[in-house]
Amino acid sequence: MKRGSRRDRRALVWPYPDDRVVTKRGRRAALAVILALVVVALVGLILLGTALASLLPSPPSRRSDNEMIARFREHRGEFRELLRLTQKRSAARAGGSGGTPDGQRGRLSPAERQRYRQLKKTLGIEFVEQAFGETSFYTAVWGIVSSGWSQGYVYAKKTPYHVVADTERDATGGEGVVHRHIEDYWYLVYEWN
Repeated sequence: MKRGSRRDRRALVWPYPDDRVVTKRGRRAALAVILALVVVALVGLILLGTALASLLPSPPSRRSDNEMIARFREHRGEFRELLRLTQKRSAARAGGSGGTPDGQRGRLSPAERQRYRQLKKTLGIEFVEQAFGETSFYTAVWGIVSSGWSQGYVYAKKTPYHVVADTERDATGGEGVVHRHIEDYWYLVYEWN
């Protein structure tokens, strides 16, 4: 090939006529690739989130007050036994006198621990909480701290605040706690936020 021939000049120039164009085309191509990857990643995250959300359990349905009260009355003795075991258990954990109001020692025996777990399962209690002189037995809990609801029974010697005639009808507003008296020191409780 002769020096300076047409073929030789075209080989030096084509396809990039000058460095500025090469740089501009390269940047555009890189941005297009990055944008495409971001879109693919976002679509992938949305699909993954949707798939994972479908695996999560749906919220439990809230039981009516009448259903909760009927369940309590049907298992009244078992609720009282669970309350006694809970008080005994919490006295042992508190490290106080090691006893309960009825004078029993604070430590649960292996048989009592087994009975405690059995009663929780039989009564449908998800967890038990003791605070401010009340013992709460939650049968349904859904959500997280900032958004959710819980339902259950409360044993309280002092009348709790917000006692209503019907926790289903009177649970209004953005957040709150309502109680409904069952009998003696027992109440239904519904909390939401």
